[in-house]
This record gives sequence, C-alpha cells and structure tokens, in this order.
Amino acid sequence: MPLTDINFGNWMSISDMELVIDRHIDTEDIHCVPRDRIANADAKKFYDEIIPIFCLAKDYEASEVFYVDDNEPNNNFDGKIRIKGTIISVECTKAISTEDAVSQSKITKLCENQGYFGTYGCSIPLDVFKIKVSKIIQDAVEKKIKKSQEQSRKYEGFHLIVTLDDTYFRFCNKNDIITGIRDYFTLEDIFPFQKVLLYWKTYTGKPEKIIEIE
Repeated sequence: MPLTDINFGNWMSISDMELVIDRHIDTEDIHCVPRDRIANADAKKFYDEIIPIFCLAKDYEASEVFYVDDNEPNNNFDGKIRIKGTIISVECTKAISTEDAVSQSKITKLCENQGYFGTYGCSIPLDVFKIKVSKIIQDAVEKKIKKSQEQSRKYEGFHLIVTLDDTYFRFCNKNDIITGIRDYFTLEDIFPFQKVLLYWKTYTGKPEKIIEIE
C-alpha cells in the first residue's frame, strides 16, 4: 500500500509530512490503477484528505499534522493540526453536484478504456455560472451541517475543508469563486464549524486555498 509511510493515528512534523507528500507527487506511485487517478482508495484519501489537511497546516504555519486512523473505532473525522500548542480538528468534503459526480464517473470509465483523460465544457452567462458554483459549495457545507445535527453536534469547533471538485470549477478563476461567495452564498450560520476553507481540487499536486468563510 503506497500510504504506509504516513503514520496514521500519530502526530507527524510538517517537514516529515512534506517529504512524504512530495515523494508521492514526484513518483506518482499513489496511482495504483493505470490511467485512472481517482479509482483506488489510496488515491482518493491522498487527494481528498491528506493533501488538503497538509496544505491547511502549511497555510496556518502549523508545527504538526495528525491523520486519523480509519481502522480504529470512533475515528469518524479526518485529521488535526497543531499550532503553537493549539489543536484544530479538521473535516474534509468535496463540492460536487450529484449529476456531475455521475458524469465524471462516466467520463473516467470512457477515458480509461480509451487510454486518455477527458472532460466536458460549459457555456452559460457569468452571473448564472457564479450562482451555480456558489450553490454547489453551499450544498456541500449544508450536508456536513446536517450530518452534525443528526449526530449530536458532531464537528463542533472544527475547520471544514471543501475541495472544489465539480467540473464547473475547472472553468473558474479565483475571482469567480470569491465574488460568487460574496454575492450568492446565503448560508448565514456555518455552526458547528468554526471556519469553512475552500481549496481548488487537484489531481496530481497541492491545492491552492481560495477563501475562508467564518
């Protein structure tokens, strides 16, 4: 398993973790299935949880990062970062519409069979585009809030990382996201989360933080 060099369930220094992540990115050994960068569980965990939490730790100048061991009982969140003695718990999710998830799956399977990667485009007015991407983000946050309400205020005080994985985001620039959130994000209360952090989704590298919502 490619992720055996990550010490799940224990704190790792940022410098050690960076070496591990850079090695996987450089060698691309995380991709166990030929031509398919998201088909196996290790790749999914690496790009959806491990790298985003690491990038948050770097952005916040944290000293250590902790990844939950999924094999241990009651470990039903993703990780933690340590900043000067303060520990921040982190949950990760993806902003992707149901219909796009289905479409991406079909495209992945088609391209896997043909031996290449692919996507599809979109052409809509800019204001409609911004409303669409803002709704996808808000839906992702609301789902996590609902999950918390159903499980005795789970995630209270957590930071929520939302990676932007919908195909629409491939046609965005930073300003589209920022102004879309400013103008069309209608969720007034993100409780139980302390912050929501939006990161670009990447398939072969480290994501970029776009904006924080408090």
